Amino acid sequence: MYVFGSQDLTAALQGLGSLTVIAFFIEAMRRPKAGHTLVLNEFRINSDPQGEELIYIRGRAAGPLFWLLRLLGLKAESTLRVTRDEVRLERASLYGFSAPYMPLSRAGLADCFYNRGFAFLVLSLFFQILGISFFVFTFFTSDDYARQGEYLALRQILIGEILLGAFFYLLYFVSKRIVIRVSVRVNGWGGPIAIAFKPSVVEGATIDLAQALAATNLLNAQILTETPSREH
Repeated sequence: MYVFGSQDLTAALQGLGSLTVIAFFIEAMRRPKAGHTLVLNEFRINSDPQGEELIYIRGRAAGPLFWLLRLLGLKAESTLRVTRDEVRLERASLYGFSAPYMPLSRAGLADCFYNRGFAFLVLSLFFQILGISFFVFTFFTSDDYARQGEYLALRQILIGEILLGAFFYLLYFVSKRIVIRVSVRVNGWGGPIAIAFKPSVVEGATIDLAQALAATNLLNAQILTETPSREH
């Protein structure tokens, strides 16, 4: 009967680490660049035609490290302000402060993305299917005594496959993020302004893709009102 030893554990951990790094690299390459994903503190949309401020989004960087730094008084926050004239993104982090600015007369398009870590879901399904395959293979072992021995030998592997599947599904679940991005219409002005945040509950209201799309539509409507002034 095979026993899962320390060398096997080391090899399994190395393999798990490699797969995790590869999955994170794939997700980093495929998702839009928008800085640290935020946990929202404020989210306001003002559709009042007389109001000056249209959109206000403020949040802190997500993750246990940033949460710990916040307890120590070191904040990493971002604020997106959209008025009838401009878009401004203020970022405060451990590296310093930045505030990219764009007049709406220079803006080309506002768009919205909803990202999930698909690579994590693929790995979760892979390990779950692998665990089920081991179980089915052992179940159809013809000899009852041999089947019992195989179950004892594969018990640790089965548990490991289940835990790995749950681990990568958890990464998939927490990887969800929404991105609002404003592109530049005039060449040479600079790069797009973008902010990313997790679906959140702010003051009892759920902020998810529907609210992000509403903010994007409002921003695009305001950009379109600037079109006549651009062409003069």
